[in-house]
Amino acid sequence: YEELVKCAEQQSLESQIIKQKIEAASELENAASQFVNPDLDIESIRKDSDKSETSASLLFNFSIGGKRSALKAEARAEKEKVLAESDLNSAS
Repeated sequence: YEELVKCAEQQSLESQIIKQKIEAASELENAASQFVNPDLDIESIRKDSDKSETSASLLFNFSIGGKRSALKAEARAEKEKVLAESDLNSAS
């Protein structure tokens, strides 16, 4: 009987929503810890019929002043909030 109740609880809509929220919060935490991809810019200019000039630049964006750590802390707090909500729902 207990296994049947546990299975029904796991398949409930509320349980599925909580699982999705936990996954989303985990992905937010992962995304906050990653560096932003650099921007690549390539430009080619034709000077004459047989000459051309090509230039390439690679731009890296760096967050300074603790912005990354603040984003990670916010994502971690959101995940903990979702986990706490899930514990409250499963206790009741």
